[in-house]
Amino acid sequence: MKEETKIVGDAGVISELVALGAKGVKPEQIHSIEDELFFALWDNGKVKIEKLPQCKPTREHTFGSLEGFLDYLNSDHCANDKGIVFVGQEQIFVNLAYKTNEAQEAKLPLKFSDEYQAMRSLADGVKHKALWQLLITKLHGCMSPALLLAIGQIKITGGTESQIRVDITGITDGKQSDSLRVSFAVNKGEATADIPMEWTWKGRIWEQFGNEYEITLRLEIEVVNGALVFRFHPRRPQEVLRQATQDLVAEIKKAIPKQFTAHEGSY
Repeated sequence: MKEETKIVGDAGVISELVALGAKGVKPEQIHSIEDELFFALWDNGKVKIEKLPQCKPTREHTFGSLEGFLDYLNSDHCANDKGIVFVGQEQIFVNLAYKTNEAQEAKLPLKFSDEYQAMRSLADGVKHKALWQLLITKLHGCMSPALLLAIGQIKITGGTESQIRVDITGITDGKQSDSLRVSFAVNKGEATADIPMEWTWKGRIWEQFGNEYEITLRLEIEVVNGALVFRFHPRRPQEVLRQATQDLVAEIKKAIPKQFTAHEGSY
């Protein structure tokens, strides 16, 4: 059998492998060295020896803090790398060998902060006691103390749940109200508590990024099965999240070495 030896570029080899595969020709790996693989291809009674670059083992690193992630990119380990940092809302990812056949990467998973997750949960509705607990724990320092004082005025005892009423106050000539009035039974009749409808949350978006942002919340109160349910609807939360992502990109651009670029997006 006559042997033809033909060494071609990556694209040429891949194209030929595909073409031969379409004709039912199965390549067989016959040898490998550190960075190359050799294949034997039989076609019409002739054998061709082709080689392809062998991908290096994946270099993948996961970090827990933004400081550790940036320290790594600025270390000697990455001095010869040239890559792109992609900043998304769930992780920061850097391809350390962009446009090559190597798989080398590092990433920082982004975790929404406790206060941000607690704020977003308010849109689903929380009962009186649960709201109190959130305000003195995960949302402590993120909401005005006036909210804690306002809901503290509401004293509902056993057996009086059916006597709760929620009204909008301050409507004059069709103008929008600024507060909600909760009326509830007490031993000597009825008591009321006026709670403003608009509140501001201020806190971190991610655990790994210390910048704080403000989101306006609109309060809705309703009585469900005899109990008060508080819902705080965030106004334009995606705009704030987008701004936070852009600020994170800007922060990373200032800190990474010149051979890297940073962009909002995912890989």
